[in-house]
Amino acid sequence: MPYISPQENGYKTDVRWLALRDTAGRGVMIIGQPTVCFSALHYTIEELTQAQRGTKHTVDLQNVPYVDLNVDYGQTGVGGDNFWGARALDKYTLFPQKYSYSFYLLSVERGADLNKIYLEFSNAE
Repeated sequence: MPYISPQENGYKTDVRWLALRDTAGRGVMIIGQPTVCFSALHYTIEELTQAQRGTKHTVDLQNVPYVDLNVDYGQTGVGGDNFWGARALDKYTLFPQKYSYSFYLLSVERGADLNKIYLEFSNAE
């Protein structure tokens, strides 16, 4: 859900697969190995970035005519157990170290059964 002061939102974690399709049903499918995290927005990160919090509002945003997709390993949570600036709990923190992740990027056609593709692809590994 968007916030009144624009910022990244809609982030999904531990995703096995996702697909984005156009109105004709064609698109891309991403299969995590084993999972990925992602956000898919009609705004760019630059559009959501503010020099100072509160200088933009959601009504100021302009939708782009495409989906800005971010696929990554993960993010540290935004806060801890309260709303007063506590750090995220350790289990939700990505500490500095070397991380790696992988995913497959597939083209999908109109009418493709995405669950079937995922299951067949996963069983072939």
